[in-house]
Amino acid sequence: MIVDFYALSEAFRVGSNYTVVLDNVPYCFPENAGRGPFGQVEAPADFEEWRGFIVEVCKEIKNLLGEERANNLRFRLGTEMQGSSRRSGHNRFNASQELFFSYYKTTAQAVKSVLPEAKFGPWNIAAIDQGLDAHLVNYRELAVYCAMYDLPLDFVGHSLYTVPLFGTHSPLKGVDDGDWNRLTNIDPEEKVRYYTDFWKEVKEVNSRYKNIPYEIHEFGVLDNELALPSTNMDSALSSRDAANMLQIMFRLKKAGLSKCVHWGLSSVLPGSSRHILNSHGWLLQVLDHTTGGEMWELPVRNNSKRSISKTMAWGFFDCDNGKDYIVLSTFNPYRYIHTKESLELEIPTRLFDLEGRTLRVATLDVNSSPQRVARNDLATANLLTEDYMLHPDLPPFNNRGLHPNSVTDLKAATALLKSNKAKYVDVCKDSLTLKPFTGELRQENGATVIPVTTRAAVHQIVCKFSRA
Repeated sequence: MIVDFYALSEAFRVGSNYTVVLDNVPYCFPENAGRGPFGQVEAPADFEEWRGFIVEVCKEIKNLLGEERANNLRFRLGTEMQGSSRRSGHNRFNASQELFFSYYKTTAQAVKSVLPEAKFGPWNIAAIDQGLDAHLVNYRELAVYCAMYDLPLDFVGHSLYTVPLFGTHSPLKGVDDGDWNRLTNIDPEEKVRYYTDFWKEVKEVNSRYKNIPYEIHEFGVLDNELALPSTNMDSALSSRDAANMLQIMFRLKKAGLSKCVHWGLSSVLPGSSRHILNSHGWLLQVLDHTTGGEMWELPVRNNSKRSISKTMAWGFFDCDNGKDYIVLSTFNPYRYIHTKESLELEIPTRLFDLEGRTLRVATLDVNSSPQRVARNDLATANLLTEDYMLHPDLPPFNNRGLHPNSVTDLKAATALLKSNKAKYVDVCKDSLTLKPFTGELRQENGATVIPVTTRAAVHQIVCKFSRA
């Protein structure tokens, strides 16, 4: 077997803090190779041969990087290898749990024999909301096995995707056919609870896992409850999607999340090689400015007669750039119910005194999202198919451009968007431009109150404070 390390060595020259994923077993190692959804899925036939291969790979990495840098690497065995008894065609490791444990032990010991300080851990676990007992390889039992044989399990990685489903189609633990009209797997509180419960479960296995880092290795939105091709992790995420992702991300951070790795943050403009920020990219562009700040969750009062949105706010004070920010997120689980809501953000004076400050804001909503503006242009030109005309909140894009079945004339739709590309870039820039706040601040009970009115369609508001 020939392994080309050139691309790996080039990547290591320009960055650090890498995780090397030892993914699908190459076809040359199993006795009878088998193909799954993402490559070869059978275990090595000879574990000693596999051990020797991993040892040689690690030696070559050490030769390329030097001993110190190579030992700072992290190694992850596989991707979403938990499997599922409900989706046999989707499994990435076609063997018993006992065989996987032997595979893990052999690989971990081989890596550590060459790079003793390198970190090592299992795949990024997905579908924990189905319950671990529904998996073909049980993560809890792997944690027990590693503690028993003194094997490294140095981090817990996850795939976390929002896939909204109605009760009749939901595989989630505790959701049955009686919940036919319940929209599941979208509420940020519900979503986060599955992960925090799992972290507690891992900690209880053995004291060695008390301070283990919890990480998200894949994060995004995969689908929508209407079962129409649309938003995914690397395309035209809507402002609503980003509001949900922000609340999930910060709720997990509050519970102990140490790392979150994101998919693509931009969309390809159809008919052009130019990219434009999607709403998740917009969000992270904003959060870049808060680096180094002291982060506080802030109280938000909802004075509405009927409240349907999930609302959270955070302050970032004394950031590295010398500025202070507040980020407000309102997430509406119900796509088409936009009731007027009156919110009040409270900033305790003991945390941050607004006296002598001016307030400017930037907003991302359905009107300031370039993907939404592009979708509306297609609708005005009568170029959307019936499904996408009926559902204005679903962007008709994927990571390559337009969904072919979202438009009536792909060539005409592409030409229209290409002709308007400067407009969409300007919309994106304008959404990131801070503008004067037009509301009235007031002092109340040792806090400054900032009033905000929404129709649950405004999903991110960023406030920046400056000296007058």
